[in-house]
Amino acid sequence: MSDNTHVFTFDTAQPISDREFYDFLIGGDGYNADLYFPPRYNYKDLNNATYSASLHESSIYFKAGIITSIFIENEYLSAIDFNKFITDYLIYGSGYLYTTKSKLGNTLSLQHLMAYYMRVGRKDNYYFVPNTIDDPIEFEKDEVAVFSSYDPVQNIYGRPNYLSALRSVDLNREATYFRIKYYRNGSHAGFILSINGKIDNDLMNDIKTNLQKTKGDGNFRNLVLNIPEGNDKSVQLIPISEVAAKDEFFNIKRITDEDINTAHRVPPVLMGITPKNAGGFGDPAKHATVFYKNEILPLQILLQGFNRELGVNAFQFNEYQIE
Repeated sequence: MSDNTHVFTFDTAQPISDREFYDFLIGGDGYNADLYFPPRYNYKDLNNATYSASLHESSIYFKAGIITSIFIENEYLSAIDFNKFITDYLIYGSGYLYTTKSKLGNTLSLQHLMAYYMRVGRKDNYYFVPNTIDDPIEFEKDEVAVFSSYDPVQNIYGRPNYLSALRSVDLNREATYFRIKYYRNGSHAGFILSINGKIDNDLMNDIKTNLQKTKGDGNFRNLVLNIPEGNDKSVQLIPISEVAAKDEFFNIKRITDEDINTAHRVPPVLMGITPKNAGGFGDPAKHATVFYKNEILPLQILLQGFNRELGVNAFQFNEYQIE
């Protein structure tokens, strides 16, 4: 390479994750494996997923909000504890309640226990494992009531019903990260800058320094360049997949949102999503009624059946009505 040829990059290479496709199936902590069973699904990953895609998070809290709105607060379970309990169930596949008993063994009240920290013990007991994992809090079996979704693989922990969409949640997040980097990089996905003419090393270094300053807050800065004996072909900027990069962002966001919405089965019209056609999504009231019958009512029936295990009528609901 001659002394007059310069090649440099404006950014560093981005690392690529080597995580396996089904890494969320790898259970959580095994710090006290002799005391309790590690969760089948990684609770940290499930929790982080709620921060990764707005549609995923809002779908979970939308469902929790709908069923909480028809829950009847009673002497056994408050609306606040119910909302926390059902939100845990929708995120982790299991919800936990601490049962306060009378001297005769009757249930007096139910209080929410955070599913993220709950573990099923190996000796018919439970553990609450906070960040200080060396000192877990033990509960007897009859002190904890657990409501879990069915998992055909094991019956220790519940199975969230959105697992198939987690890769779309990850891809949606990565697309957003790309868009942020795209902006910070000067609103371009990368280019080749070709400069011809009489140019010395000092001028080339000045060009390199000023171009590197066009990222982030410097996106819209101008650069004046004077090349001796130059012409209109002396400086050429060749984009690399510029149009494709912008188009792929929107395509990935759209496709992954569709996957997430399919997994949660919440009608788009109820999620505040803007329709892509002039006809819209149709009557929101009809969508809400179908959503309730197909999604909320089955969960409501399961919770009412859970009353038999509790021995009290803790889960009571009003009729769902659209006004």
